[in-house]
Amino acid sequence: MNAPPQFLAIELFKSLLSLTTTLVISHGTNLSHFEVLEKLGEGGMGVVYKARDLRLDRLVAIKVLPEQVIASPERQARFEQEAKAAS
Repeated sequence: MNAPPQFLAIELFKSLLSLTTTLVISHGTNLSHFEVLEKLGEGGMGVVYKARDLRLDRLVAIKVLPEQVIASPERQARFEQEAKAAS
């Protein structure tokens, strides 16, 4: 990647909140208008994937949150703060 990916996490965060089953993400998976290219890493706040924004033709990072983060208003606020700081 030539430049660090921008986090479009808040948009995806809102769409992923409605998922009730375990999400399986691998190379080629499409999430909205993003195509997942590879897993970059994971930690306590979720899993981060490198993806291509198909509308804007640019590389981005997508963070997918575990259920325990989605269920906690405090952790949701922390995630949104992190996404704003990264953008």
